[in-house]
Amino acid sequence: VERSRGLGDVYKRQLNRLLRLPFKHISKDIYMEWNVVRKPFSVINCIFMSEDGILAKGYDKRIMLVASLNHERYYHELLNELLEDDTVFIDVGAHLGAFSLRVAKRCRNGVVIALEPDPRNYYYLVQNIMLNNLTNIIALPIAAYSESDRILTFWFGTSSGESSLLPDWDVIKGTKLKVLAKKLDDVVEMVGVEKVDLIKIDVEGAEHYVLEGAVSALKKHHPVLFLEVHGKKQWGYVSKFLFRLDYRIRVVRISPLNEYHRNTVAYWKNDARAEEIIEKHIPEVIRK
Repeated sequence: VERSRGLGDVYKRQLNRLLRLPFKHISKDIYMEWNVVRKPFSVINCIFMSEDGILAKGYDKRIMLVASLNHERYYHELLNELLEDDTVFIDVGAHLGAFSLRVAKRCRNGVVIALEPDPRNYYYLVQNIMLNNLTNIIALPIAAYSESDRILTFWFGTSSGESSLLPDWDVIKGTKLKVLAKKLDDVVEMVGVEKVDLIKIDVEGAEHYVLEGAVSALKKHHPVLFLEVHGKKQWGYVSKFLFRLDYRIRVVRISPLNEYHRNTVAYWKNDARAEEIIEKHIPEVIRK
């Protein structure tokens, strides 16, 4: 049986090469990409290694968000100075693990709590945790929300990084499923960590739901926030919300397509260490 299967694969490859041959001198793109049977391999079959030694798998081109440090480099640079060996980091919208994997690798005595409700992303997030032999990441397939133990509709995006709780986001129409949602405050209590040092929130327009469910953690632990804000309405809400909690918010990048699509970092006004590190970097990162 195994021998027959192998011969079949060889036959398919030879057939495909023969059928592509006429395009060799007509269209290089067709010659290189076209496969009448099936593509010999895809991104799903690959394991990527980043420049800082992270191994990663994925299912679409956004695997490069993990494999490359160029995406949101300003956050990675800030993390290099903010992280300590015992940092507790919460990654809301962990995707395939671009931040979770690196923080867990750097903070061997710390804990990473990675929340990813998209089942496709969650599968590869867990695969990537195992690939890197990391034992200090707690990966949960849930959505962060303003209430706990809610079953919510979750919409698949057109790519792995664009899924959202919001039906008017950039989604494939009709592609949805139900997910469990919890408040971050309850997640912190459930996991049993005694502190929270840093929270990254990238949830494609649902930022206010996450913040409303994290009030106790923000007041008690005063974590630094890496927060991607989507839209003018969200910006107004986030700014007022954090101001009421005595947080200072700094913009590190503004999208060239939308002035209210902003990558920000926020810190509690009495956190002298965070202030020194973040304010030193702001004039540099805002230009990138």
